[in-house]
Amino acid sequence: GAFSAESVTTMAAIVRNAEVGVNHYQVYEFIRDFSPKPMTSAESIAGCAAKNVIDLQAGAIVVLSETGRLPRLICKFRPCVPVLVVTASPHVARQCNTGYAMYALLEPPLPCGSSPLVSGDAKTLVKGALRHLLSSRLCPPGRDVVVFTGTRSPDADSSPQMRVLCTPGDMTPYAAPAADHTISLRTTAISLPEIFKPDAPTRKVKIVCTMGPKCWSAEELGALLDQGMNVARFNFSHGEHAAHLEVLERFRQVCKE
Repeated sequence: GAFSAESVTTMAAIVRNAEVGVNHYQVYEFIRDFSPKPMTSAESIAGCAAKNVIDLQAGAIVVLSETGRLPRLICKFRPCVPVLVVTASPHVARQCNTGYAMYALLEPPLPCGSSPLVSGDAKTLVKGALRHLLSSRLCPPGRDVVVFTGTRSPDADSSPQMRVLCTPGDMTPYAAPAADHTISLRTTAISLPEIFKPDAPTRKVKIVCTMGPKCWSAEELGALLDQGMNVARFNFSHGEHAAHLEVLERFRQVCKE
């Protein structure tokens, strides 16, 4: 329509505000209770990560992943924080746009041509991830971060190990508002500053936009991305395939810019 960018802005704000009031303990317990048992070791560790960030009031989860398998398992339990997926695979990075709470940090190949998640240095990758969390405002400074690396290589998909690190900087202390009759801690902890401040909780639900003719220009595509679009959907029931291909190539160019 004529107000496509404004629609995405409104939807992103609605989703972000709604996520602030989610009872993450309840969501985690519900998913865990109805997951088939016995779980695999990777799924069990992924569930622990989703619970640990609640108990720690952590700011983010970082996963070094070559295939995206472990991050998907973590996001199955709907963690309350963003999950930064450090990967060398462009395919995995693109897939993060469709996954709940997943954000990608694409690492270039090493000079020898191999993947940094196979023969790189895990400490260097983790330090870069922590800096990226701050620069992209995915996590405030001074917050705990649950980090997954591998035991034999940086890749955590095959043999993950979990530890807790901290983002650089000082954390602003939080003081719960006073109330005579507290019905729910979560309801008293929500405030307008928490919703609107720059380091408010990152939106975890992704926004998919169907590309109509009004959205086909480079300017409109860029505006949709700026306002929060995560996935561009093409409806091949209408129009010609050649026209859709032109829009797709234009969209890829806008993403690069």
